[in-house]
Amino acid sequence: MFRYETPDSGSLYVTYDVKRNGRTLDRTIESGLFVFKAERTSGYTFLTQLTDGRVTLQIGTEDAFERKVLPDIFVGEHVYLDTTEATVVLDGSRRQLLKRVIVSDEPIGQVGDESSLTLSERYGTVIEVWGSVRLPLTTTLMSLSPASEKVRLATYEQDGTIVHLDGPNTRALFELLTEVVPSRVPTTATYRGTISLHERLSEQNLDVYVAGGDVFVVDLHTGAEYGLDAVQLKELLASSNQTQKIKM
Repeated sequence: MFRYETPDSGSLYVTYDVKRNGRTLDRTIESGLFVFKAERTSGYTFLTQLTDGRVTLQIGTEDAFERKVLPDIFVGEHVYLDTTEATVVLDGSRRQLLKRVIVSDEPIGQVGDESSLTLSERYGTVIEVWGSVRLPLTTTLMSLSPASEKVRLATYEQDGTIVHLDGPNTRALFELLTEVVPSRVPTTATYRGTISLHERLSEQNLDVYVAGGDVFVVDLHTGAEYGLDAVQLKELLASSNQTQKIKM
């Protein structure tokens, strides 16, 4: 059990660093957000193992836990789950290590203060779970969906600049993306950035391409390609804060 404390608004950003055989792998496990209400929040994070061998991360408050099941590739004959008990204050200044998981085909001995890279050389795979706080750009949190009461966040990244779409623009973007149609991105299309959608501890990333007056998105997880209403997307971006930095 690992206890964390957060500021009075924002979101807890959870990322995973995977070490295998002495090397750090590129992003293997999707990151996610846990949005906390407008009050100082104390929560917990802990690891459990399912009967099929998969490892789960549970994170949240006593009233609202979210569960993330790690991918099937992280199943081994021997699994070590970090049982560290500590309290950490997450203030948005830096990310902090919350938990470690070791997956191995060999028996796992004592795990002390050795680095994850060293442990991965010995046992195979080490997963680090990191947490950091993302503070909102305004004093207002992103809007709640009246139907599902789930918090949704969206960002648009282009040339190293990240724009946070706030409130109504987040909702409008999600609604716009429900109206996409399967399509093919023309070979002449130009890459114009990446949309990242966050809903609790899940994340979806879409690359944006423009060809002529048409807009297309590519799901980075599935590779699926879709056509998007260009006029609505441009109007949405034009009404967002700081969008003068985004070129469509």
